[in-house]
Amino acid sequence: VFGNQTVYFEFGNESDLNGIDVNQYVLKWNQVIPQLKKQFPTARFIALDNYQFTRRYMKTFLQNANPLPDGVSWHEYTCSVNWSADFCLANIDTWSIHFAQARAAMQEAIHKELPIWVSEWNYTSDQAVISGHPINDGKYNNPTFMQAWTTKAMQSLIENRIFAAMQYFATDLPMPLVSNGQIATEGKIFQQNYQAVMVDNKT
Repeated sequence: VFGNQTVYFEFGNESDLNGIDVNQYVLKWNQVIPQLKKQFPTARFIALDNYQFTRRYMKTFLQNANPLPDGVSWHEYTCSVNWSADFCLANIDTWSIHFAQARAAMQEAIHKELPIWVSEWNYTSDQAVISGHPINDGKYNNPTFMQAWTTKAMQSLIENRIFAAMQYFATDLPMPLVSNGQIATEGKIFQQNYQAVMVDNKT
């Protein structure tokens, strides 16, 4: 499908949340990735894809991974559907702390920095569709909150020079970028911020 293009793969999905400790994860990585690298020379392999940033998990993995990953990844959310909009917005500030700690851990473990991927991000991970309707948490359907939150989140990703970030959800309720073939509320905010960065050459 991709020919000679570079293709990125994450190894696992929220292994830490699924009870896989770092020693088990690095053992599997060291067994599987060398074989995949030989078979697919244009592939790039990303780890750890944790459900949240954990400095010790990352540092231990990097100290023992052979080969090293082509990037590090984890997921970033700021709150629960049960928490206040103000807390969700303010908690974006922890992202910059995580990025700084990740870079420090990389320097300590391997004496260099790898590209950072945030392979899932949004204000919450526990928003859900029940009987065809999202949980009415007063946030997903509040354009003022979504404008403020998405703008601040994207600014954090940009200012911290994150290599790649995947917004969750792309096309599905409750917070889609695109819905029924149209750009949805969060999609419009995403588009505005993305275009501003590219047009102004801020990257």
